[in-house]
Amino acid sequence: MPAKKNTTTGTRGRPVDADGQQTRRRILAAARDCFSHHGYANATNRMIASEAGITASALYNYFPAKVDIYCAVLEEAEHYVAAIYENTIRDIDSPLQAICALLDLNIRMYGKYSGLTFFFGHMRSEISRNPELAAVVESRESPTEKILRRLIHAARQQGELSRAIPEKNIEMMLFACMLGLSTYGLRVDNRDQSRNMQAFRMLLDGSLTSQKP
Repeated sequence: MPAKKNTTTGTRGRPVDADGQQTRRRILAAARDCFSHHGYANATNRMIASEAGITASALYNYFPAKVDIYCAVLEEAEHYVAAIYENTIRDIDSPLQAICALLDLNIRMYGKYSGLTFFFGHMRSEISRNPELAAVVESRESPTEKILRRLIHAARQQGELSRAIPEKNIEMMLFACMLGLSTYGLRVDNRDQSRNMQAFRMLLDGSLTSQKP
């Protein structure tokens, strides 16, 4: 008599009849946590697989290399944030006010989803320390960068931002401010963070500089 086929899911690896997309999402969630808390170099495929509840060999069915996992985590996080960005600024006419709204959003969202803050906060340093990441990540344009670039260009066209500084430099400055204030907001109370936001808006509209009588 032929042996009965084993249809249990007790063994680790890719469970029988499992939804591949759900498994992929588990891998990406586990990888984001591992990269955020251990760094790219120290987060091994075995560690990520264990956190996701699969074997290391099963992980290769989804991603052939660790750099592919990192890029997939980054892409998923960026598209998630970009969708919320677009919904937030949909009805705001002023590009400058839209930029401020995105900063407010970042603070609320990153306070709620601290894993995003840690991941994005460490991304630049991870890229600088790991050439294999730099070769892949820096060759692409993120959807959030496209949104901010669009708003900066519109703000300059409408006279809300000076034309004295190239748009790419304004973009870099705003990204640094948005990430920095969002990360800092995890360590201060709401009242202090509201004052930080007020100061940032005043900086953007020029009213932060003391006016001589």
